[in-house]
Amino acid sequence: MKIVLTEYKQEDNCKCQFCDTIIAKLTENTMIPSAEECYKNGNVPIPNFGWFCSQDCASKYEIK
Repeated sequence: MKIVLTEYKQEDNCKCQFCDTIIAKLTENTMIPSAEECYKNGNVPIPNFGWFCSQDCASKYEIK
């Protein structure tokens, strides 16, 4: 079993959990572009974790 620890950081951007590419800007209650648009653009959402900018970054994170 592998346990990954992360820390919560209050930021103004939604970033890729692997390469820190900015995916969207965060406001009080929304993402710009929206989560649906980010997904359509090829970004990968992981529930209760965060986002990856691509499937390639998600795969690299999983391998690491």
